Amino acid sequence: MNKRSKNIDTQILMVTKLTQGQIPQGTLSQIARMNNVSREWVRLRANKLNVVSVREITQGGLTYCIICKTEIRSKNGNKKYCSPKCYKEYRFKTYWTTIKCKTCGKEKSWYKKSVRIPTYCSKQCLFKDIGTKGGGKPRWKTLQV
Repeated sequence: MNKRSKNIDTQILMVTKLTQGQIPQGTLSQIARMNNVSREWVRLRANKLNVVSVREITQGGLTYCIICKTEIRSKNGNKKYCSPKCYKEYRFKTYWTTIKCKTCGKEKSWYKKSVRIPTYCSKQCLFKDIGTKGGGKPRWKTLQV
């Protein structure tokens, strides 16, 4: 690390001590002008020191995850989920339902927007139930005219 980098680092750290760990807007430009370097170079030095500028905080929105209520920081504030896991959980809650089979009692996930939500988990369970409704005889034999 050269002398200029150390000088810029000390200036950044002094500013953050005075402003409770954040750099006010325009301060990076002032430090850059005083040291005859670009503002971007000073911003990169501040990132290495883990210092956040006020502009980065106010420009990005602070929201909370819909599922787990975790704090989320994003550039424009329209992020709804903190992770892909929470997104999948939300999609499952919103678009899927769990049915219980009338015959065997097994639970199965089913898409809510389908035309008809079944009451059986499989064709075998459906045919078992249809076959026993006619007093133990197959239903199609009892309905003959």
